[in-house]
Amino acid sequence: MRILIADDDLMLSTTLADMIEKCGHEVSGFARTGVGAVRAYGEQRPDVVFMDYSMSKINGANASRMILSQYPKAKIIILSGFLTKEHLSLLECGAVITEPKPLSLERLQNILDHFNSTATGPDPSPT
Repeated sequence: MRILIADDDLMLSTTLADMIEKCGHEVSGFARTGVGAVRAYGEQRPDVVFMDYSMSKINGANASRMILSQYPKAKIIILSGFLTKEHLSLLECGAVITEPKPLSLERLQNILDHFNSTATGPDPSPT
């Protein structure tokens, strides 16, 4: 699978990218802002997006809403180091999964295995 990482923390993005590659998947690109995530999704059409909740300009929840308004089949996972999983589950942004940071390699593998087994490919075009 091709995966977009949207996170303003370079160290966390790099660590997540290394973990994704250890799980046998490809990182299609990186975005450092919510606006950048929306743009990168449209250009790359990844299979999955790991989206940080707290980013500049627009947060991950709003960026997710923007992506999903154009690509309703997008698979977005909201990550946050500041909110608990219970708080994130209350967000109505269309994310498929919400996860607290940091992710363990085992949890990441489980998430990717789930998406890989249900993969239908990226949403081909905007609605």
